[in-house]
Amino acid sequence: TGAIAHLVARVEKTYWGGDHGLFLGRVEHARWGAGEPLLFHGGRYQGLLPTASPPSAAPHLLETLRGVGTERSFSEGEVLIAEGDQAQELFVLLEGSARIERGGRMLQRYSDSGLLGEGAVLEGHRRRASVVAETDLLCVAGSRAQLEKAVNSDPKVAWAMVEFLAARLHD
Repeated sequence: TGAIAHLVARVEKTYWGGDHGLFLGRVEHARWGAGEPLLFHGGRYQGLLPTASPPSAAPHLLETLRGVGTERSFSEGEVLIAEGDQAQELFVLLEGSARIERGGRMLQRYSDSGLLGEGAVLEGHRRRASVVAETDLLCVAGSRAQLEKAVNSDPKVAWAMVEFLAARLHD
């Protein structure tokens, strides 16, 4: 209770060294929530480095999503996606920049040609973070049905989406 991350892993290998053991495991299930992880390394407590730049989606994927979605604009400070809301749309940023926030804390910045909100839309989950316009934004908003139609109609779009999601998971 109260942990920000839970991992279920199967032990693959164990190494014993002096007064401790190292267990290497294959993660079978992972879940996480909001919060700062407590890390202990080099004899002291430390935090994580800021997240690297988000992966960029292939131009073909962005063009296809632009073609099936609806253009929308947001003013500086306006919320595109609210943490906890049911995911209905994903967004392709055409102009401007936005920031991702969780629990009121800024996690990442996105700018032109970014893809936002695709994970929750594909999973059908509630939003795990908010997205707020840092500048005036021009976006294309698309639904899960529009995304599925685009992916099902063109294998290149499907592959580009798989590559994008894999890069996002890797980061």
